[in-house]
Amino acid sequence: AFGNVTVAAEQARDAARWRPLEELRQDASHSLRSFRRAPMFVLTVVGTISLGLVLLCHKLPMAADPACGAAGERRDEPTGVKDALRRN
Repeated sequence: AFGNVTVAAEQARDAARWRPLEELRQDASHSLRSFRRAPMFVLTVVGTISLGLVLLCHKLPMAADPACGAAGERRDEPTGVKDALRRN
């Protein structure tokens, strides 16, 4: 007459917990287990992503972006906030 007792218990448990924090803990423990099982794979993935981010964030000549200039071209005016702060 009152419905499924198991569903009600799960809903009450979910309401009492911080689900995002619990999922973050589960993801972290899964990541650590995966790292222990295949450390070279994890290091390769982390290294590849790191290299991609460094190259993306570094000044790379982009053909579609005129603010970057051509490859090997030296610019005299500052091209960004870091260059402007460096000049002052």
